[in-house]
Amino acid sequence: NGLGSIKLAPDGTTTYTLTATKGASVQSRDVLVTVPLMQSFSSNRVSLSQNETATLLWRADPKATLSIDQGVGSVNGATDAAGGGRLTVTPGNQ
Repeated sequence: NGLGSIKLAPDGTTTYTLTATKGASVQSRDVLVTVPLMQSFSSNRVSLSQNETATLLWRADPKATLSIDQGVGSVNGATDAAGGGRLTVTPGNQ
């Protein structure tokens, strides 16, 4: 019936080309699969009083090196094997 599928897990953005041949006719089509490095980055609070804390949450490519500015630095140690992480911060006291 001409239908098919295959499961793939690319490490990064990849172009796949499918080529169909029938006799002397050849036709190709491309599909671009994008793998983002960063899927999400958020905070549980966006407004704080002095000395209050916020929890930063993220999900990224598990093979990426991650860091946060404002004096936080590397968060690779706070990131799990699936690329998710969380860190409690007190802005102004980092």
